[in-house]
Amino acid sequence: MCPTCAVVSQTNHSCGHQVRRYMCKAKFCLFFPHEADEFHMVTYVYKADSKYWCEYCEIKGDANDSGLRGAEKHDFIKTEYDRSGEARQVQNANEVIAAADNSQNGVDAAKIAELNKTALSEIKWYLKNRCSSVNDKALLLKTILQVPQSIDRKALVECFGSYVVYDQKQNIWKGLSSKDRGILTSIARRAGMFKTLDIALKMQKPVDMQ
Repeated sequence: MCPTCAVVSQTNHSCGHQVRRYMCKAKFCLFFPHEADEFHMVTYVYKADSKYWCEYCEIKGDANDSGLRGAEKHDFIKTEYDRSGEARQVQNANEVIAAADNSQNGVDAAKIAELNKTALSEIKWYLKNRCSSVNDKALLLKTILQVPQSIDRKALVECFGSYVVYDQKQNIWKGLSSKDRGILTSIARRAGMFKTLDIALKMQKPVDMQ
C-alpha cells in the first residue's frame, strides 16, 4: 500500500448531507514511489445511499429533542460532534484531499509525461503481481478512471484493457470470463470509457506490443 495515497468514501445520507470519510491507505498507487508532497491522488469509493442521517444531524436532533436552545444548543452540538467518529473521518478525508490537490499544482509538461509513463508501468506491474481476483482488477480500474485531468486517462484504460486479458508471465493471451468482463465494462461505462476499454479487451497483444 502507498503510505500517502488514500481512499475516501462518499455517502449520501437521508438528511440530505453528502459526507466524505477517510477509509484507508490506497492499495494501488499509479505514481509510486513519491514523497508526501509530490504528485499523487485520492481514490473515491461511492457508497450506496444511506437510509440514516449523518452523525451531525443525529446529534442536532438529540439537541432539539432535549429542548436545548441558543448557545447551549450550539455548544452541545459542537462538543458531541467533535467527539464523534464521523468528525475524525471527515477531518482526515479533508486533509488527504487537500494534500493531493496541492501536490497536483504547478506540475510542468515534462513531469506530466514522466507521470504518464510511470502510471503505465505501474498498471502492468499490478496486473502481473497484485490482481489475481476480479475485485482487485475492478479496484485498479476505478483508480485509473479517477486520475487527475492532467493525466492521459484514455491511454491508461487502453493499457489496462489490453493487459488484463494478457498473461505476462507466460506471454499469452488469456482473456476474461464473461462475468469478469461484464464487471469491468460496467465500471468503464459509468465513467464514459466503455468503448475504449471494450476495444482494448479485444486486443490479442498488449497495446504497446502492437
